[in-house]
Parts: sequence; C-alpha cells; structure tokens
Amino acid sequence: MPALATVVLVVAGLIFASYTDIPTINIRWGTPEQLNEAGVYRQSGLASVKCFGSSMSFANHMKELPGVLGVETYVGDHSVKVLYDKNVISEEDIRKAIFTPVNSIFTAPFDGSEKVSIAEAAIDQFFDPKDASLLGIRFEQNKGILALQTVFGEPVHALIYFDNRYINTEKIKSLIEGKRVTWTYDGETMAAETDFKVANIARKAEDLSLSAYLSLIYEPVEMSFNGYDQYSPAQLDSLDLKFSSAANPANTELTWYLLSHASNDKGVVKFSTLFTDNGIMLRLVFVPTLTTREKIVALLNQPEMKVFMSDGTEQTIENPFRF
Repeated sequence: MPALATVVLVVAGLIFASYTDIPTINIRWGTPEQLNEAGVYRQSGLASVKCFGSSMSFANHMKELPGVLGVETYVGDHSVKVLYDKNVISEEDIRKAIFTPVNSIFTAPFDGSEKVSIAEAAIDQFFDPKDASLLGIRFEQNKGILALQTVFGEPVHALIYFDNRYINTEKIKSLIEGKRVTWTYDGETMAAETDFKVANIARKAEDLSLSAYLSLIYEPVEMSFNGYDQYSPAQLDSLDLKFSSAANPANTELTWYLLSHASNDKGVVKFSTLFTDNGIMLRLVFVPTLTTREKIVALLNQPEMKVFMSDGTEQTIENPFRF
C-alpha cells in the first residue's frame, strides 16, 4: 500500500503540474491594500531567468524600482510577472528596467577598411541579453559584421556595424531570422533555437569613417606615469606605432596590461591610444636622455608582460602584441 500510494501521489503531482503554473519564486513586499489594486505586467522569453538564483537576482533588481510591489518568476518558460502600483510606475518603465542594452564587438575592422556601414533593425521576440548572445554567435560565424549595439524600443532596436565588402542588409536580416544557432564549447557541439523576427531593417545613408567608428566603439586608453609632469615639452619625444591588434576584442582589456608593462621603462612617461583612419595607433611619450626608441620597442615585443595589479602585486602575463 505505501508503494502504491507513492505512485499515485507522483502521478497526481505530474497531472497537477501540467495544468497548474507554479512559480519558481513568488515574493510580495507591497501592503495588502496596494496589492489589491496592483497592476500586473507579464514578460516572457527572458532566457536569463533560468533558475532560483537568477530569479532572486531579478526580484532584487525589481525591488529597487519605486512602485514595484512584487514579483513572480517561472523558469519553465522563462517568464516573469511583476505587480506594480499604477499610480507610481507604468508598464513601459518596467520594460525599460528589465531591458539590458548590449554592446558587443565581434571582430576588428578588416584590412583595407576605410568606412564602416550601419544597419538599423527593429527586432521582435528579442529582448534578453541571452538573445543578443545567441545572435552574436551567429554573427561571428559570418564574415563582415563588426559590432552590435541594442537600444530599448518596441520592438528592440539594434545597430549593426558591418563591412559592406563582405555582407549586406539582406544577408544580415536572414542571419537574424535564422531558426537555429550552433557552436562548440569544450569540444562539445551546443545548439539553441531562436525565433527573432525583423520588423524592418535599413542601411543608414552615411557610413562612418574608420576613425569615427573606432572612437564610437572602443574606449581610449591613456595614462601618464614615471614623473611625466616634471618634464617640459622640450625634454620629451614621442613614438607612434601601428596598433591594429588592439581592435581585436580579445585584446581590449590587455591594452591596459601593456600600459603597465611599458611603465617598467622609467624613461617612458605617457601611454595613449589614438583612433585614426589608418586604424588604432599607440603613442608613447618618453624622455630621450633616459631611454631610446629601440629599447622601448624591444620592451613592447617581449613575450611576457610584467604587470602591476591594483592590489600592489605583480603578475607575468603572456604578451599578445607585436610591433
């Protein structure tokens, strides 16, 4: 009888679950009076809401929003329900708070790039950073797309930066609306389904110059050190080097490490990146009486970088840059 009862209870639970929407979390912090009059906003397709931990993170984020009274999440279909005070906050405010803009760089500009084209697309069924991640994988697998930026809208607006020598807006539209994306992780092939719909897409009339694109997408790296302020301009010289490898998305953070490494030469007193129509350039200001151009270039080309960390420690890191 106990075994039979267990089987019956399990079957009954499965039947009940199939007809009942059980939330992963159900949290209320509004008063009973507020909750009785609350509006309800529902949002589905939030791939980042996938477990109890991410549900709690979402709830904590919503709790910071004035007028939100409670949250329910449903990880089975990646949906949320937000209870709110209609006199304090609107559904659009909640959508904006849930939305996370994305800025992704997929590849450095290609050799010979003089201009970068921009496609502006309105995309339905596209909201979550996980959606942008999946679309980014698809973009990386097709030559020509350099970067993606998303902006809140109904539907979401995306700015896609591309090299029109290799791809056009029709091809980009077909990539966005592809139904399946696959990639390899640790030797294992992964796959996901997408259902993005392009409401409209158009190439902007004016392309960006390469320098304008680099200035828009990349953060400049600049710092003075080793007593820069104690020298007059007449005591200083500068060395400009082509630094196209800094545009590689894998190297953007490593540029700061190269700066730290360069500071090991006490004659180098300033490091800065410049965005030009010939690509990214590196400018090093130095004291000619303390060092030479040859010594500086030799330091920059060392196979390992000696880096000073913010906590005062030192680390040795492989150097991906060559000059």
